[in-house]
Amino acid sequence: MPVFLYLAIMKSLYPEFSIAILAGGQNRRFGGKIKSFIEIDGQTIIQRQLNVLKTLSEEICIVTNSPKYFKACGIKTVSDIFPEKGPLAGIHAALKTVSTEWLFVLAGDLPNINTNEIRYLHKHLKKPVVMAEALGRIQTLHAFYHIDLIPEIENKLQSDFYSIRSVTDKYTSENLLSAKNPDAYLNINDYEDLENYRNKKSFSIPKSKHIGN
Repeated sequence: MPVFLYLAIMKSLYPEFSIAILAGGQNRRFGGKIKSFIEIDGQTIIQRQLNVLKTLSEEICIVTNSPKYFKACGIKTVSDIFPEKGPLAGIHAALKTVSTEWLFVLAGDLPNINTNEIRYLHKHLKKPVVMAEALGRIQTLHAFYHIDLIPEIENKLQSDFYSIRSVTDKYTSENLLSAKNPDAYLNINDYEDLENYRNKKSFSIPKSKHIGN
């Protein structure tokens, strides 16, 4: 098989994708401190994330309404088009900005992301969204979104009902996987989670603390 044909087939099976780190939120449980800059084992969460993500895509952006704090990361920043509309607005802003059809979205407080879990989701791409169930909940902030969702998301953002699940729930019957690496979805939600993580304690996060909504 000619090389160019092989590459074309591989690209259609495993298309290129962009990445967006959602680093917004009011971070009330951390006294307003941006969770991306929490330090674990000598590195901030966002440094840990970028070490993984830079091996997967050439286009990475950070969605934040405080871009000045992220200048040192050397990564493009994107601000919400629909401010104060939660994480769905962050997904929307990123989808409107990136150059690829597929976007991998993750929350800025996930210290355990790994290439194996992201590639696992990537190998099962199915329009318009691919999510996993982990830690007892559907995880919408470690998932792939297609640009075809933009009109639907905009409709939600223009209404008073704009949770991520208001968009994704209709796709869970066919676009939901079982996580291979559940720890990749563990988030640092408050100081108790952080202390337990630093002490390498085994703990489960109550449903109210799972990422996504």
